[in-house]
Amino acid sequence: MLLQRAALVARVDRNRGPDPLAGLKVDDDDVAALLAELPGLESDGVAAGDRLHAALEDHVAEARALLHEGVAAGADRFASLAHGARLAAPDVEVLAVLCAVEADPRRQRLVGYLHDDVTLRRVTPWLLARLFATRDAPLAAVGPGG
Repeated sequence: MLLQRAALVARVDRNRGPDPLAGLKVDDDDVAALLAELPGLESDGVAAGDRLHAALEDHVAEARALLHEGVAAGADRFASLAHGARLAAPDVEVLAVLCAVEADPRRQRLVGYLHDDVTLRRVTPWLLARLFATRDAPLAAVGPGG
């Protein structure tokens, strides 16, 4: 959900015309198709970046609640891993994003789009800070001692 929200906001904020290197990048049509294929967000329109970010906050909160309920209940392998490792809530969310990106090449393409570089298909500390709107929690999760 965090990747989807960030991609939609980036798509609105960038507002660029056709790119002669479009074959080497993930363009807006690709993002629309990727967003339509991935579960969790069914939306017809796109508002301005800030309004869109705020409008999707309920979806993000719902996804977070489901994630943490699943971890508390040990609902699946990921939940069992997170529960067994006694991860704090922010660490669970960072691990969930990292696993989701690794598990699905479509999400890797969204990561490339968010980086504005098709070669950067893995989550970076910069992207974690952008997804979680803070620099401390996600960076602590993937930094030394995390």
